[in-house]
Amino acid sequence: MLLPPSFAAVGTETDVCLFGVVCLVFVQGMSVLRSTASLIAFHRLRRIASHLSTPAVVSSIAVRTFSALTGSVTAAAATKKSSPATATATGGGGGGGGGVGPLRSEFVHFSPIPTRWSDNDVYGHVNNAHYYALFDTAINQYLIRVGGLDIHTGSVIGLCVSSRCEYHQSLAFPDIIDAGLAVTKLGTSSVTYAIGLFHAADIQPQTTRGAATGQFTHVFVDRKTRKPTPIPDTLRAALTKLVRSPSPAAAAPPN
Repeated sequence: MLLPPSFAAVGTETDVCLFGVVCLVFVQGMSVLRSTASLIAFHRLRRIASHLSTPAVVSSIAVRTFSALTGSVTAAAATKKSSPATATATGGGGGGGGGVGPLRSEFVHFSPIPTRWSDNDVYGHVNNAHYYALFDTAINQYLIRVGGLDIHTGSVIGLCVSSRCEYHQSLAFPDIIDAGLAVTKLGTSSVTYAIGLFHAADIQPQTTRGAATGQFTHVFVDRKTRKPTPIPDTLRAALTKLVRSPSPAAAAPPN
């Protein structure tokens, strides 16, 4: 926005008042536009105003304009900051708060897994992303040791197609974690596990609640073709040992 040269040359009180009206109208437009181009135009107007008489009036206009600008920007920033974010099941970075955890009695096999110094995040507990690595460790450790899975040269490998986690309590270095494992569904080429992560010091099977609950599904495929293949007998035998027995209430026949 540029003013005619004659406007800046006259420099009378009338000129200043007229400029003030124009500037205030411009401020109203700024509250709507709030763009880089508008900001540049404002600075140009301020430079023009510096050539006019009555510095006190010019200063007042500049202050009111700046207040309007900063008020608009502050309000926009506050609105953006207060907008609700999409919640994810991270439990505050693995900090818990995701309901009641599982019981130890719900799992068939346990593997102790030490936490590492690098597992802790800035909040002082194991970061939520590391829980999925703990799931992988517990499952594959069992498959290798008990089921004879050859992860390096075997013709059949297991690929994760689904996993999720719910966080109930915090875990932190140097905790020792007891990773509970059970099979909830065993198919021809796939298996779904239930995983519970517990503090190793809590060993009461009927009362101890886990820090996290996980679900993990493996599909076994041919290493070369990556096509699903039946689970080998040795692996199937190991997985069958993990199948969770139904609870007495579930096993009772209906009346």
